Amino acid sequence: MKPMTRNTTGIKVVNARLYAAISSDRESCRVAEIVDGSIKDVILLPGFPCNILLEFCDNLLVSAGNNLYIVSNNGAKPVLRARHGNWFWHGVEACGKVFVQEYGESPTSIYVSKDLENFRLLATNKDVDPPSRHFHYIAFDEERNTLIATLSNGNIAC
Repeated sequence: MKPMTRNTTGIKVVNARLYAAISSDRESCRVAEIVDGSIKDVILLPGFPCNILLEFCDNLLVSAGNNLYIVSNNGAKPVLRARHGNWFWHGVEACGKVFVQEYGESPTSIYVSKDLENFRLLATNKDVDPPSRHFHYIAFDEERNTLIATLSNGNIAC
């Protein structure tokens, strides 16, 4: 396979299929499947930046602008909105739930959902560390059964 040069902002492999989030401008996001070096558009979403967070129950969870979308064979459905100017940067699946992390200007949040339809606020960066500027990353440690969230820029020094 020859390398392709695109404005790709996220890639996920789902059931042996390669999906990419492609931002050709600062206003929209294409979610595409890459097959044998060719790009097959799945859907065009309004917003930038764009990132494929994860696959859950045969759906893609895609952040475009400050909206979070479920992308499936039936199209795209917005399910969560970040603060103006913020976006969803990371997502993890754990214990039958999905956790997503908002990034940008404070306060930023971590949300959780069991069904990708209904998200509830789990915590804000200000709840964890009032001087912090935002969450920076989330991960799940299966061995300890623990969601790990890192803070960035201005958090408490150890």
